[in-house]
Amino acid sequence: MTNSLKLILALLLSGALVCIFVLLGSSMGVLSSQGYGLKLDRIIEPVYLQASDGKHVSFPPEGQTSLVFLGFIQCPTICPRAMRVLQQTISQAKQSDLEVSGVFVSIDPERDSLEALASWRESLRLPVQAYRPETRKEAKGLMRSLNGTTSNSGAMEHSAFLYLFDRDGKLRRIYPHENPSIEGILADIEQLSKETREKDTTGSREAMLITEIFL
Repeated sequence: MTNSLKLILALLLSGALVCIFVLLGSSMGVLSSQGYGLKLDRIIEPVYLQASDGKHVSFPPEGQTSLVFLGFIQCPTICPRAMRVLQQTISQAKQSDLEVSGVFVSIDPERDSLEALASWRESLRLPVQAYRPETRKEAKGLMRSLNGTTSNSGAMEHSAFLYLFDRDGKLRRIYPHENPSIEGILADIEQLSKETREKDTTGSREAMLITEIFL
């Protein structure tokens, strides 16, 4: 299969996801008992990325709900809009005492150096962590795992979605970057927090029962 055909198929897949949003009643302005974003329960194969401080971190992140966007610093249109949504969501989540971390992953490691990521994050005062894979090949693999695309040309191609991961690192929701409802995203974050609390409560009860049985 040629690179051009691969790119066409990847773009068609991204377009199909957009159609799914529309068919689900998504101008994405409608809240329901099932949540706001496209609902998933997908395990993403873990990879190691470089943080802007040079440390290696595991992705997807675990231990806390995370809202993730994949892009690159020089992106002229999609990335700035998505980052504003990410920034506003994280800010409002903190005001509502919701625990969620923001993560930006560069898919252009050849141009987005660690120094550039750190400077970009600091200059914009972004309340997010900035990561990158070490090679373009790793970036492409990560994009494929999240239904995104990259091209072999000088121009970068990437998905236009925000990804919500739960505490266990599972991909649970996908949102379009353009005009999403921050209220809807926050409702999904609250729902995941509720599920986490219920899971912790159930686990504590089971542990107590086991202790009582063996004592």
